Amino acid sequence: MAHFFEHMAFKGTRNRTQAHLAVEVENMGAQLNAYTSREQTVFYCSALRERMPEVVNMLSDIIQHPLVTKKDVDSERDVILRESQEIDNMMDEVTFDYLHAVSYEGTPLEQTILGSIHNIKTLRREQLIEFVESHYRARHMILAAAGGVDHDALVNAAETYWHAGAKLAGARTMPDPPRGKFVGNEKRLSNMDMQLAHIALAVEGCSWTDPDFFALKVANVLMGDWNRMEVSPKAPLAQVLSRREGCHTYTSPLTCYADTGLWGTYYTADPTGVEHTALAVLDEWKRLCQHVTEEEVRKAVQTVKTQFFSNLDTSASICEEIGRQLLVFGRRMPLAEVDARLEAVTAEWVMDACSRRILNKRPALVAIGPVDSLPSLDTLSAKLKV
Repeated sequence: MAHFFEHMAFKGTRNRTQAHLAVEVENMGAQLNAYTSREQTVFYCSALRERMPEVVNMLSDIIQHPLVTKKDVDSERDVILRESQEIDNMMDEVTFDYLHAVSYEGTPLEQTILGSIHNIKTLRREQLIEFVESHYRARHMILAAAGGVDHDALVNAAETYWHAGAKLAGARTMPDPPRGKFVGNEKRLSNMDMQLAHIALAVEGCSWTDPDFFALKVANVLMGDWNRMEVSPKAPLAQVLSRREGCHTYTSPLTCYADTGLWGTYYTADPTGVEHTALAVLDEWKRLCQHVTEEEVRKAVQTVKTQFFSNLDTSASICEEIGRQLLVFGRRMPLAEVDARLEAVTAEWVMDACSRRILNKRPALVAIGPVDSLPSLDTLSAKLKV
């Protein structure tokens, strides 16, 4: 429903028709958009600084006074169904949706962002309105801005245009969802007609606020990313895989949520590389638990810093980071603190953080395509025992 409402939000409000909204954005020379993830929906607008009060007015109207009509719900239903079909053809997206399903079975994190086809087809206007009035309350919201913004002026605009409490008085408040409890499970979809296998292995990582976050971020860099077109691979795992045929690409995602996370490896391989790549990945996981050097860590820390600070090179990315940090930390972490926390990461800390999450654990596994040669999850789990 959160994703569905994201699509509905720009269809008009009680105060603005859809055409009025489009003209207003165009006249301001602004860019208005939104996206939904598993834990948050973001509505954002970029505009000249003197337009800031108008932007706050427009965003508050979109969220507080959406005009949800049955006609628009039915129209957008078809759009979202087409979007779902497009995602079904993106094997990395499909693999990670299945990975969440087997990792967090029985909790909200197992669900896809777009929702099931059944839910999309059967969602009613009344359900959507109830969802918005229950969840889109002031206590769940962050209003963030960056760039040419005067903070006091932003506060004044919020006080002028944001009346979420009055609008939603008496609306039912939804309880917080249950914790995303990790389970080591698997999903295999064998299809020998596919050219490449898509395989994801993951253990429970960490939340955004976990003390091990920066250590696991460094471990994530030590795992590295690689594709067969790369001439001089640097990560140890990439060097191993480059000397053998079969593996085409791998990445090492670290996905964090408010109370849990996934740390693992996603790779593509032809049938000859399915098994040996999985075993090489697990060997590298164990190495990170037992044989990491300070020199490796220092280089990885510099890479993490470069990635983090280069992601803050625009006002839009800074604004998004402010919003996320306020949601998960309740404050914005100063850049000096980020730097200090990264500098505090040691090889011993990386090995300890990895050991507690990898050794003697049963990972989650998703395998799609020509995967008949992939060992059982029990066999792979046994490789992590010490």
